[in-house]
Amino acid sequence: MQIGNTLRAQGNLNDAVGAYQRAMGADPNSPLPPAALGDTLRQLKRYDEAEQVYRHALERNPYSGMALQGYGILLIEQGQPDAAITLLTPAVDENAADHRVYNVLGIAYDALGDHTQAQNQYLAGLALNPESKSLRNNMALSLVLQERYDAAIEQMQRLLTGTEADEPYLHNLALVYGLAGRMENAAALLRQMLPEADVANNLAYYQNLRAMPPDRRRTAILDIVLQSIFLSSNGTASTRPN
Repeated sequence: MQIGNTLRAQGNLNDAVGAYQRAMGADPNSPLPPAALGDTLRQLKRYDEAEQVYRHALERNPYSGMALQGYGILLIEQGQPDAAITLLTPAVDENAADHRVYNVLGIAYDALGDHTQAQNQYLAGLALNPESKSLRNNMALSLVLQERYDAAIEQMQRLLTGTEADEPYLHNLALVYGLAGRMENAAALLRQMLPEADVANNLAYYQNLRAMPPDRRRTAILDIVLQSIFLSSNGTASTRPN
């Protein structure tokens, strides 16, 4: 698992797959290797293989938060948020869900445009794990989708610790400022991390997002959410334009 995690953090996903497969063979009853293997296959867009891994993990433990999280995200990435909700809701109904399940339910409802229900899911997850940065980050971006920028900024600021770990959240906070039209605030944050040319590119990206129709803007922001959900295990995702 340690070798797989290191390879994955370095972006060496194919070799990480092999490491996780060996870990599964060494400890077939652990929920960790199949969840990590499924997530890595999903990142490689080997969706059929990832789905098989998640299904196998859920046959052993129907309420595995890690497997439910990965499988739910796979469905959302394939444009099936309704199927993700169908998959995840039984765990909530049985009071067996952990915070990760609520997190993905929130993303699924955001993908459907039901931001109030999405925020209810994020709040339920935060009640279980108030320290979850992913839940709070996604709560903030859900508020952005409702153009509730002040509330989103307050949520993002609660994530900041004054350490290097803040960088992905500073990028997302800059995004919120940019979408709110507060470009000076966004630029000030970006200059702490990026050269001036990249600052200009990001500000132009925020302007483009502001000009998009709401549905297209929602899709773009949900892409950021899906990049960010595994920050704790996969390294840094940013909101820089490609």
